Formats: sequence, structure tokens, C-alpha cells
Amino acid sequence: MYMKRTILIVDDDEAIRNTLVNILSNEYEVFTASNGKEAHDMLMSRQYMFSMMLVDVQMPVMDGPELIDICHRNRFFSEIPIMAMSDPIVSTEVEIQCLQLGAVDFVRKPVRAELLLVRVKNLVRMRERAMELSEVEFDRMTGLFTREAMFRRMKNLLLQYPEKKFDFAVIDIEHFGLVNQQYGSEMGNRVLRTVGRNLDAIPLEHRLVSRIRDDIFACFAVYGPEWNLAEPEEFTSRIFEDCPICNLQCKIGVYKDVDHSMPAEEICQNALAALDSIRNQFGTGVGLYDNHLIELQRIERQMEMSFEKALAENEFELWLQPKYESDSQNICGAEALVRWRDAYGKLIPPTTFIPLFERDGLIRRLDEYVFREVCMLQRRLIDKKIMTVPISVNLSGASLYRTETARIYSEIVNEAGIDPSIVPIEITESMAIQSETAREFSDLLYKKGFSFHMDDFGSGYSSLASLQSLHFDVIKLDKSLIDYIGTPAGNSIIKHTIAFSKEAGMRVVAEGVETREQKDFLMKMGCDYIQGYYYSAPVTMQMYEKLLTDNATVLKEAEKEIKFSLLERKELLGIISNNMVEKDALNKIMGAVALCCQERGRFLFSAANEAFMDIFQIDPWFIEEQLHHSVINFVHYEDRARFKQMFLEAEHNPEKGAVVECRFTSRNKLHWCRVHCYYLRRSEGKDEYYLYVVDKTAAHFNDEILAGVPGGFLIYHADEQERIVFSNSQLWNIYGCETEEEFHELVGPSFRGMVYKDDYESVTASIKEQMQNNHKKLDYVEYRIQRKDGTLTTVADFGHLVHSEDGEDLFYVFLSEKSK
Repeated sequence: MYMKRTILIVDDDEAIRNTLVNILSNEYEVFTASNGKEAHDMLMSRQYMFSMMLVDVQMPVMDGPELIDICHRNRFFSEIPIMAMSDPIVSTEVEIQCLQLGAVDFVRKPVRAELLLVRVKNLVRMRERAMELSEVEFDRMTGLFTREAMFRRMKNLLLQYPEKKFDFAVIDIEHFGLVNQQYGSEMGNRVLRTVGRNLDAIPLEHRLVSRIRDDIFACFAVYGPEWNLAEPEEFTSRIFEDCPICNLQCKIGVYKDVDHSMPAEEICQNALAALDSIRNQFGTGVGLYDNHLIELQRIERQMEMSFEKALAENEFELWLQPKYESDSQNICGAEALVRWRDAYGKLIPPTTFIPLFERDGLIRRLDEYVFREVCMLQRRLIDKKIMTVPISVNLSGASLYRTETARIYSEIVNEAGIDPSIVPIEITESMAIQSETAREFSDLLYKKGFSFHMDDFGSGYSSLASLQSLHFDVIKLDKSLIDYIGTPAGNSIIKHTIAFSKEAGMRVVAEGVETREQKDFLMKMGCDYIQGYYYSAPVTMQMYEKLLTDNATVLKEAEKEIKFSLLERKELLGIISNNMVEKDALNKIMGAVALCCQERGRFLFSAANEAFMDIFQIDPWFIEEQLHHSVINFVHYEDRARFKQMFLEAEHNPEKGAVVECRFTSRNKLHWCRVHCYYLRRSEGKDEYYLYVVDKTAAHFNDEILAGVPGGFLIYHADEQERIVFSNSQLWNIYGCETEEEFHELVGPSFRGMVYKDDYESVTASIKEQMQNNHKKLDYVEYRIQRKDGTLTTVADFGHLVHSEDGEDLFYVFLSEKSK
């Protein structure tokens, strides 16, 4: 339906007002006012903005120039073009004054009707074209209002309805980047159009809907029954209805009952602040702009104002979290972190100020400050002749996109006089795969000798292809991925990621390692370095320096151990003279080592150091007794064939040697060991070998016990998901499967999939009833399962509910076929 443009005529002469109304009313909807004050009151209360105004210069109460000045200074009315009118006798100075105050045209009475219509039409057209040039009214992708157009209409509604309570909400589609990455941009566009259409279809009073940026939508409306964000699930299902991709989720930030005097841009910022407050809160769909956020904004403004002073007075402290080699468990590096200790000595955590500085751009200067501090620390350590290990430094997106960053960082390294390789740069995975600037930046610094680490791999965008996007030397497995260790999917992802990285020539750091189980699994998978609270929390710069000083000897020995493990053959041969071993020299080698030789097909001990004897808890006289006896006597009979093959492989590849995991027996005790074997030389008809042994007994202990339980055995979480934690090979066999992969492909990740579908409800009801009536928490049920070949069989299930140390309830279940 066509709507007429609206014009306001302001003149104290009623006859002139009526004449102008008659001239303009055929094409425009005309309103009138008898003086400037009345016109101003109408502007403050009207439903919509006027397309233009005709204002008489000389009027009582408030004259034309005063009204023009007020309108020009008011951000809500400054867009309205004003044509000033005057009697013929009014001076030219008054005309100039009106034009200087903001009027766009000036006419003298009487005005010919045809001329007035043309001039009014031109002004209205010029104003509308100017608006079209300054902002696009509608978003091309969704057909919704643009951000600017929405804000302009919000101003009108807030002025028109001061008594109504408006809400402003921003809606962010979670992980939308993955949609474009996995399904393509066209599918992503379809999702955006669907969400926009569904939002615009919600019947709300005075509704305005916009796509304000990328995948974030905004909705402004009067609160109503269809606008109930107290139940976000219902609202979410509504906006994703008929979406081409299922199971999408969103987070919503809401500013309820907005302040009518507040600019639209600030209203939007408050809703975005509410959205940001819940971005990392799993299970929370709606964030409200409330007193807590208002206080948070006050604190953030205070931090922004204090930044310059804090930087100048060194209130930002450098902290470091050590990284450890997984095999030797020696410090091999650290990650630089930053803390803020304010003037009162209070330590402000980085989660408080880092996100703020990332939003306002101050992070670039903080990045540079931290990088400079790390370079200065490395210089001091070198000057003190303390062994220096690489300290990696995080780089924010703001610094990455700054063209001067590469030049500035190179200059800082040159000023410190250090090698760039000891200050690696950490870039997040998302930055690496989404930015061409990241590639240009890495190319510049890579050529200058810098090393690059991919940070947060596994935190959301993970793709093995991303490992090839830049010159990465190291990837860091994110804590969110490490937390999945112990699950089939998590174990598999980590295993294949480490394998792929090794094949691509990269080393792997696992961050956020907190338990022995995590550490042992990562060592088993070949992860190079461990970082996390299991070994060390972040420490101050002073504590880190002391840590390196106290462990300088250990680190040097660790370096020596690495050399031996890589077969520095001259050094090894140097401690052997005429078949006599320098025992003191052998004992100085860190780790468990032994020398042996092959004589007439038999592998015999020549010597062993004290560390070797400690692993197997044997006395020196015992190893002496075993000299010139077969090493094979120590090896578990099932592993002897592989152990013998190890010597042959080491002889064929003397530089790299050979590695085997096997079981050793000593004094009726079993030890799981990883043995590195290196071929040394042939002397007097004997082949001589060097063995470096790592005790892996602890890593294998739990797996051995659980896998060795007779019959089918499993552990699963006692919650709604019933996720399976462990299953042994006997259980797989009951289901007709040979491997764990086959088993999980058949039943899925949870206990639910193990029970035949028709029996599941009765089984869970029976277990629940027994748990309630039996204080020992023991249950027994029988049910059918469907094997891999499709046949059904009945099983007996003995379950025991326990509470684990991490606070999660687990079911331990023994399962056997009923016929057996």
C-alpha cells in the first residue's frame, strides 16, 4: 500500500497555512503548527519522521531560526530537510542566517503553487537519494533491514511510544563457520535466509528485524507472548524451523526494557555484551543485560582507562608454564602468559582483561609488551649461562592483521641479540585457516628464522588439512580435546592427529594435561611434549628462572641422554675399551641402559648401569651373575620373537636403531618396557648393541587388568547418555566383533545400543528399582542382544554402581552369554 510522504508546515498566519495545505495535500500528508514550540512538541511526539518541513522565519513563542537550530543540533531530527519562508521585506542577512543554521532552501512569500511543488518534490527526492547513498535500506542476503536502517527506525519508535517497554535481542548462530566450511557458502546463505525469514515472521508489536553482521541477527520489539525468551528452546526451534541443516543452536543476548533516551547503537552494544557474557557457557542459551553486566562494563571502562599507566609502570607480569618432554620428563620449553597486578597488589586474571583488550584493540600493544619481555628474559638467561629453552608467545588476531607486526617483532629480536627460534609464535587454528594475512605474516617471519606453533588444535574448527596451511613446526592439542581421553572417539582422534602430525614433520604438545591417565595415554601415542597442571601450574618469571637454575645439571644430563638415544656412536664407543666397560661412565648416562653382544646366535649381557637395575629392582651381584648369559631370559616368552627381531632391525638401520615394546620378568615381577636398540660395532667376531630402556609398566597396568578380566566387561557413565568408557575384547566377541572399532560401529557409543531395542525400557527400569532397594548397589538383569550377524542371544548382566574420584557415577558390568 502506497504511503504519502509527510510534510510539516510551521507558520503563525492561519491563512497562509491553509493555502499551503491546499497546494500540497494532493501529493503529501500535511501537518501544521502555529509556532516553533508547537512544531517542536509535534516532532517529539509524532509517530514518524517528516519528509520535510516548511518553516516561517518570523513567529511568536519560538521563531524560525531558533527551530531550525534546534532541529539541526538534534540527532533525531537533523536528517529532515527544512525550507525557510519569509516576507519579501526580510533582509538577506536573515536568509543567510537560516541557511547557516541548517535550512536547505529559502523562499519568499507569496510563492507560486507550481514552483513550490517542484521545489518541495526536489527536496524530498534529494533527501531520499541521500539516505540511499549513505545506507543500504535492506540486507541483500536476507531482505531484512540493515543495521543502520534498523537503528534509524528504532529512534522513531522510541520517541513515538515513550510509555511502551521495548526489548532488544541479538541472536548468534553457534559455530556458523563450520557450516560454511563443511557444507559450502551457498548452504550457509540458505541457513541465514531461513533464520531471517523465521525471525521476521514472529508476530510482535512494532517489530524490527535486522542482520547486523555475518551470522548475528537483531530483533527489536515490544515484549509480548511470542517474545518469551525465558524458554529459549521453544524460541530456538521456531527460528530454525525448516532449516536446511538440522540441530543448529544459537545464543541470545537480551537488553530488556531498553532506556528510551539511549542511542540505538548503545542499546545494541548492551545486548551484544549480554551475548558475550555467555559465549563460553555450555548449556546457557540466553544472557541478560542486568546489573551484573552494568557493573562489569564499569570495571572494563576503568581497566581501559588504567591501561596506559599499567603499561608504563610494569603492572603486567610475565608468567610462564613449563612444557615437559613426555619420555624424559625434563623441561623442554614454556609458554608465555600475562597477569595484571594492579597498584593495590591485586592480581587480575587474564580472562578478565584479555577479551576486553581484544575487543577494543589494546591487545596489540599488550602482545608487543609480552613479546619484548620474553626476549629480554631469554637474553638474561643466556648471559647467566643458564640452559635456554624456547618460550612460545601467543599472537592475537589484532596483531596478526597489523602490517607492521612482522617488522616490529624482528627488530625486537635483533635488539635482544637472540635467535628467533627460541621465541616461537603461537597462532590459533581458527586464525590460521581463515586469514590470508596469517599466511603472509608467517612467510615473512619464517624466512627470518621464527618457529610457528598452532595453538588450540581441536577447540572447534579442527581439520587435519589446516595443519598444512602455514609453516607450523608444532601443534598444540587443546585441553578440550585432552579431556576426551578415555573415550573411544577421543582416543581415536588424538591417536590419528599425532600420527598425521608426525608424518608431516611436526611435533605435538598436549596442553591442559591434569591426570596421570592422560599423561600415560599421550606418551603411549607418541606425543612429544606435555603441558599442564600435572607437571606444573604457571609460575612467575622469577620462579621460572630459579626452576631452570636448580635443574641446570638435570637439563644438561637430559640433553646428554637425548644424544645417546640418537646414537652418538663415538661417545658410546669411547666408554668401551678392549671389551672392558668403564662402569662410572656408564652410570653417568641418564636412563636405564645396558650393553650386550651377540655370540653364536645368543644375545648376552656385557654391562648395565644402576638405573637399569633400579627398574627391575635387582642387586648389582645379580646382573654380574647374569653376565654372559642370554638377555632373552629376562623377556616374557610371548615377546621373545619380537625382541630378537629388534636386534636384526637395529643392525640393518644403525643410525635410527629399532624400538620394541615388550614385557620383562625379573624375580617373578612383570615389567612393560619400551626398548631402544642401537647397533654399535663388530669386534672380535661379536656384534655389540646398546639398549636404552623406558619402564612403561604404569601406563599398561590398568589396561592389562581390565582387558584381562574373564568374560565380557565394560564401564559406562551412570547418566542419561550412558557413554561407554571401557570394554574388553571378550565383550566384543560376545557381540560377534573382533575389534573395538567393530564393536562401537555395531552398538554405538552408549550402553543403550548394547541392549536389544525391545528390552531396553524394562532393563533400565529393573536396574533402577534394584538400585533403590539394595544398599550394596548391585544389580542383576537378563536381556537380549543382537550380534553382528543379526542373531539374538540372551545375556546375564551383573552391574555395580561406584562413585569415581572425579565425581562421576560409573557402572562396572560383567556380561556373559546366558547359555554359558
